[in-house]
Amino acid sequence: MAKLTLDDIASGYASNTKHNSNYTAIETAIENTLSRDGTSPNQMNADIDMNSNDLINVGNLIATTVTIGGSSIGDSVTAAAASAAAAATSETNASTSATNSANSATASSNSASASAVSAAVVADWDYVGNWATATEYKANNIVYVSSEGSSYVCLALHTSGTFATDLGTGKWGVLAVKGAAGAGTGDMQKSENLSGLADYTVARSNMGLAIGTNVQAYDQQLTDVAGLTPTDNAVIIGNGTNFVAESGATLKASLGLTVGTNVQAYSATTANIATEQTWTAQQTPKNGTLTDGATINWNGDTNGQVVGVTLAGNRTLAAPTNINQYAGYVLRVAQDATGSRTLTWNAAYKFAGGTDPVLSTEASKVDIFSFIGGAANTLECIGQAKAVA
Repeated sequence: MAKLTLDDIASGYASNTKHNSNYTAIETAIENTLSRDGTSPNQMNADIDMNSNDLINVGNLIATTVTIGGSSIGDSVTAAAASAAAAATSETNASTSATNSANSATASSNSASASAVSAAVVADWDYVGNWATATEYKANNIVYVSSEGSSYVCLALHTSGTFATDLGTGKWGVLAVKGAAGAGTGDMQKSENLSGLADYTVARSNMGLAIGTNVQAYDQQLTDVAGLTPTDNAVIIGNGTNFVAESGATLKASLGLTVGTNVQAYSATTANIATEQTWTAQQTPKNGTLTDGATINWNGDTNGQVVGVTLAGNRTLAAPTNINQYAGYVLRVAQDATGSRTLTWNAAYKFAGGTDPVLSTEASKVDIFSFIGGAANTLECIGQAKAVA
């Protein structure tokens, strides 16, 4: 693909549009070209492909990493420096003993070999599994030797033979050594997944994981609670068997707060009763007629506060029930068409001076008695009107 394409001008010299377009294309192409004199911009924004051609007459080469044949030169230089240092050391030590001289020669040979294959060194430690014979190992490969229970790191590229021999010639370095067996059944292997612990309780305590102290013991009901759906306005409540999430009418019923059954529904009228009011209509207390009989009963709850009875014979008025102290009560007693009927009052009815009143005896006459509720279901007479009708 051409880096610069210009429009041909067929004729005329006044075609400003094509001239300007070509100039713009030239400027853009030049801005995208490296400058020999270093004029900015003069940096690459992408990799440059030499297409197998050479770079010649290069001065200083400044680079973060230089890779040749897939291997970093930095690693090779490091290995070569180490090799040279080892060779210098062996040369110095050669003068002290023939044995050291022989070892120095061997080390020099190994160093030369390591320098030659340094490009094959693994950049980072790499665990490759169990050691096996007739296998090529690179520097920094890590193996596990099952016969010893220890781990080793490769120090030099080699094809394995006998491990003990390779170890003796400096091809392996110890990474982790199997410890001596202690009391019990010996070392705890990773394959056991902690099943070899002598005392799980003590182990948990040592790790700060004592159940019931540091961590919560398993509880099925806690699992059930964790599985509840966090519905808006829901409350976790026990139902006698397990914990459940309830809301709305179901929750109210569980708490004994059903409106209209357990608690009074809100009413503006009911709320007004708690404060001083001016009533603009008649207010009628609960009222009713007492059942005439030999003994007449008055229940404040079922009969009401204002009651009446017509006597068809001589009667006895029993003690009243369900009387609210300080509440007002009215009793209307009428003679039947025969008249002269008497009424015997129970001691729960209190009259001034302790004397029970005598009814009017004329036929169809009405006597009215006003009471205020006393203590312990008693009625205290505060007024009476005789023969009012």
